[in-house]
Amino acid sequence: MHATRLLVVIGLAMASASLGAQVHRADAGLGSALIVPYWTTSAGNGSVLTVRNDGDEPSAAKFRVLDSDGTLLLNRNLYLDAGGVWTAGLISSSMLGDDADEPLLTISDTSCSLPLDEHFPIYPLGSRHGSIEIIEMARAESESPVTSDGRWLGCPELADEFEIGDWAMDPNAFLDSPSGHLSATVSIINVFGGTMNSIAATALSGFSGIAQHTAPTDATPDLANANDPGAEHGGTRSLLCMSSGCRIDEWSHPLEAVAAALMATAHRVDFSIEPNLGAKTEWMLHRPLARYQDNGAELLIDVEPTLKVRSRSGDLREGSGVCVTLPPGVTCVKGPEFPVAPGNIHYSMPLNAHPSEIGMAIESPILGHPAMPASSHALGHPSFFVEGVARLSFGEHDDDAVFLTAPDGTVYVGEPVISFAIQQFTNGTVTDGSGVNVLSNYRALEQPRIRRRIETAE
Repeated sequence: MHATRLLVVIGLAMASASLGAQVHRADAGLGSALIVPYWTTSAGNGSVLTVRNDGDEPSAAKFRVLDSDGTLLLNRNLYLDAGGVWTAGLISSSMLGDDADEPLLTISDTSCSLPLDEHFPIYPLGSRHGSIEIIEMARAESESPVTSDGRWLGCPELADEFEIGDWAMDPNAFLDSPSGHLSATVSIINVFGGTMNSIAATALSGFSGIAQHTAPTDATPDLANANDPGAEHGGTRSLLCMSSGCRIDEWSHPLEAVAAALMATAHRVDFSIEPNLGAKTEWMLHRPLARYQDNGAELLIDVEPTLKVRSRSGDLREGSGVCVTLPPGVTCVKGPEFPVAPGNIHYSMPLNAHPSEIGMAIESPILGHPAMPASSHALGHPSFFVEGVARLSFGEHDDDAVFLTAPDGTVYVGEPVISFAIQQFTNGTVTDGSGVNVLSNYRALEQPRIRRRIETAE
């Protein structure tokens, strides 16, 4: 891009008249497409997923478990009653008393999930970490032979619908478009460490204006299946709101609309790696659309993120330098900003790795994710930058970056990303009133402060 100016966006009043008609990120956490950015069974952790239907009608959703490379591990249909809640655990088999240490999914029977098979309720996963997508396919009509008083029929009856019933011919029979009232939370729990962090799923509203109910063996719909029957030119619209107003764009490909809704120019989190507190900070970055680009989808975004670290007083880390592992080796930068590996579906950044670990593939200390550690105190004096603010910039100052560009030339600066950080403080053990040593670890979830910018070339 040449000289740029900040785009004057469409007024809020204009967008609010049809807010639910376009794909947009739902700040309230309720939507028709949910992205759970991470789950893990490593480093003593287990993950408990909770899915809720706050709608007044029964809802049918596609439940998709993926590994950290974006490979689909498990695919099921989930039928939630009105006001229903469903839970699943992603755990190590050792938690069930097994001598092995295999990752498993265990599911509750509070709602029906299909297909009916011999594995229920425990399923092998074959991976220790990844993400989850929950795509609402449809809601039941108010008068429907597959529901009664806001509840689905039993699981065997719903399974028969696909075999010998109406759904064998038309999976959308007796179903309406999604309600957009689903939400989900994953809690990462370390029983022996005495810690838990709950991460709300990123919710997209307006994801589909039609019913897209499919058989349990069908892996779709997924994030590439946004559908907008009201779009003027047959595409898919996105809605992005910022402090200055909201903007609507119509895209040729559904993935572009989803990318626009998830776009971020920069993320910021607080961190502490104070040695006297046993402090650790781990920042997890998730790119939910990267796997589609790898498979040749009509989505081209090429961004090289950078990480900048400031002390609590706002000082930049200059002079002493920072080291990070980038293929083919270790890069040490004498300055305030250094590169972060682009393109990874999941990328873990342990900010407090010891200098001796730089250049080594490690298991991250909190989540147990394979990581190439960045160190904010690899060189120089570590005491100066043990607490402060870390900022990820997604191509903000990269002249070679390829950004998502709307049909009118508007540029969405950044890339579609989700992130969270976990802060841990470790005091080892403390003694209770009876003289018994008990664990005394503390974890807090750091939700990023997100900056978004759209520009037009002049």
